Amino acid sequence: MEVDQPESAFVFRMRDDGRDGVQCAIFEADGGAWKNEAMENIRAYLQDELAEFGDMFTVIS
Repeated sequence: MEVDQPESAFVFRMRDDGRDGVQCAIFEADGGAWKNEAMENIRAYLQDELAEFGDMFTVIS
């Protein structure tokens, strides 16, 4: 909750499968770029929060 979640484009699809009713699905439409942005946001947050400890911690992302 401390880190902002990135906005991303998704495709919402619905179809009638003919026997069980309507099926719904969500597909990412940005090629996974939202994951990279989320990791960058988390890295920046951790670096800021751990800055007071100097070189005791290394954030790898």
